[in-house]
Amino acid sequence: MSGPGEVSATDSFEVLRRDYDVIPLVRRLPLDGRTAVSLLETLDQGGPLFVLEKFEQDGRRGRHSIIGVAPRRNLSIEADGSDPLPGLRAELTPLRVLRHPDLPAFNGGAVGYFGYGAAGWAERIPDRHRQAAELPDAQLFWFDELVVLDHVEEVLFLVTNVFTSGERSTEELVAGAEAKLDAFEVAVSGPQPEPHVGSNASNKLKDCVIPRVERGIRAAAPVSEGPLPDPS
Repeated sequence: MSGPGEVSATDSFEVLRRDYDVIPLVRRLPLDGRTAVSLLETLDQGGPLFVLEKFEQDGRRGRHSIIGVAPRRNLSIEADGSDPLPGLRAELTPLRVLRHPDLPAFNGGAVGYFGYGAAGWAERIPDRHRQAAELPDAQLFWFDELVVLDHVEEVLFLVTNVFTSGERSTEELVAGAEAKLDAFEVAVSGPQPEPHVGSNASNKLKDCVIPRVERGIRAAAPVSEGPLPDPS
């Protein structure tokens, strides 16, 4: 029998679907020497991606590293003088998300930035900063598929978040999510690049991430005034 938050069968998913808008399906694999840097290089397809790393005050790495690739949705808010808050509120609709016991608190959702110009959305402030060329006031990407590295247990988790609304049957939703996890597993199981150490690893991480983020910003669509579309 599945434990709390554990979804491994269609009947369990059917029960949880009544109470949650988003259910993460998770596949556990051995870490086998993989690192955030090596997985970024393996999974990089040239689009936007992110990596979240936590370090303690004494310099020790935190328990989890989180990688997101191939965002489902992006939101760009340009500095054009219009009020972006109504559209932003519509986009950030609260959802009932199942908390999976093996995952960190963040296991999918919006990742991005709010720039200095965002402060002017709610109040008048002097803006003495030159606007960066081609950069919007805010940029968000929605990631539904992630890799979570657990450095304590030495395992990695492949995560795909399933939206339960809509007319698709539970069988269809579960089968689609399992197919995504199968493809994800093939991708992370490919040949790993040579490991990087010390400052070289930090530089390589920067080389992987920054160009992808910049490319995503340039290609981002303008803000939508409607609710976030159902991915199904």
